[in-house]
Amino acid sequence: EIGIDEAGRGPLAGPVVCAACYIPPGVAIAGVTDSKKIPTEEQREEVYESIVSTPGVRYAVAKAEPALIDEANILQATLAGMRLAGYELCSRLSLGAEGDDLLDCDRLDTPDAALGGAFLALVDGTHDPWKTRDVPGIEARAIVRGDATV
Repeated sequence: EIGIDEAGRGPLAGPVVCAACYIPPGVAIAGVTDSKKIPTEEQREEVYESIVSTPGVRYAVAKAEPALIDEANILQATLAGMRLAGYELCSRLSLGAEGDDLLDCDRLDTPDAALGGAFLALVDGTHDPWKTRDVPGIEARAIVRGDATV
C-alpha cells in the first residue's frame, strides 16, 4: 500500500504539490497525521525528518504549476499530480530504486505503462485519480480524511 495526498489546493495562486509515500508494514512513525493538525512549522519539519530518515520509507513528489491549473482546473491538475507521484513511486518500488527528486507535472496525460507489481493506492479525498485511466498494477481507493485516519 501507498498513500497519496496533496497540498496547495486552498491558495488562490501557486502550484499544487502531490506526494505518494510508502511506509513498510509494521513501521510506526510518531507524529504522522494531517499536516494541518501539526501546529508549528518546526514540528512539521521534525515529522518530515522522521519520515524521510526511517529505513524503508520511499516517496515521490509531483508539482502541478499554475499554468496547468489554469488550463485544466485545480481538480484535474491535482489528480494528474497524484497520478504522476503515485506512478513514479510504484515504478521505483517495482524496480527497487530510490529517488527523491521533485517531478514536474505539466500535462494531464500521465504514465500508464504496466508496473512490475500490484499496488493499492490509498488516496486522501473523494476522487480516484485513476478512475478514467486504467493502469495495470495500480488500484486506488479514495478515503475522505485519509490523511488523519489511515
